[in-house]
Amino acid sequence: MARKITKEPIMTPEAERFMIFEGLVQWTEAVITQAKRISEVIAQSTSHSLTAAEPSTVIARAATLRQIIHATHRECHFFTVAAYKLIEHRKRVRELGLCQTVDFPRSTASASMISRTCATCAPPR
Repeated sequence: MARKITKEPIMTPEAERFMIFEGLVQWTEAVITQAKRISEVIAQSTSHSLTAAEPSTVIARAATLRQIIHATHRECHFFTVAAYKLIEHRKRVRELGLCQTVDFPRSTASASMISRTCATCAPPR
């Protein structure tokens, strides 16, 4: 005979509401921070070029540019994680009836928009 397992909540409804609201605030801040960091890395990449008079200088510049490209990919990845977490928390905020007077922008709701943003944030070569 199988035992019936009852599901017990791990927190009170008030604690869950607080946690979800705080998550919304934190992930919103993370998205904004990551967008700034991506812009900074892209700005840094535009100041580097591979043209130089000496081969050793070209090699050094290529290594620097490769590091900038990796930094851009890393920051884009962090942005994507933060954006998806923001979408998850925003959905849960709506389900819990929080922030009812807030009209969240539609442009941030799309997962495909996030993917397109990250696909286009690679630095120029």
